Amino acid sequence: MRKLTLWLNLSMVLWVAVVLALTLLPGRGALMRMIAQFFGRSEWHGTLGHMALMASLVAVLFIGMSQMIIPRYALLLSVALVFVIGTLTEIAQGDVYGRSRTLADLLGNWVGTFAMGYVFSFFIKSRD
Repeated sequence: MRKLTLWLNLSMVLWVAVVLALTLLPGRGALMRMIAQFFGRSEWHGTLGHMALMASLVAVLFIGMSQMIIPRYALLLSVALVFVIGTLTEIAQGDVYGRSRTLADLLGNWVGTFAMGYVFSFFIKSRD
C-alpha cells in the first residue's frame, strides 16, 4: 500500500508539473509550436486543448487522492485545485513571451475542470 501511495503521489506531482509547463512555456518555443500544429492554429483548437489538459488533471488528481481520502472529498479537492490552477495559469500567461490571456482559454479551463468533475460525480454516487 505504501508503494502505491508513493507512485500515486509522484504521478500527481508529475502531471501537475507537466500541466504547468505546457500552460506557462513561452509560446514561440518549439514544443508549443508542435502542440499548436497538433491541435490546429485556431483559437478554438487551443481552447479544446485547454479543456482536455484540465480535465486530465482533474482525473489524475481525483484517482490519486481517492485512494487516500474519502472519494467525495477527493473530487471536491481535485476540482477546486484544478479550478485555481487553471485560473492562475491563464492570468500568468499574459506575462509569458508569446502567450496571451484569452477568455476562451479560461472558459476552456473551467469547462474541462467542471465537466470531468461532473463525470466523476456519477462514479461516486454509484459507489454510495
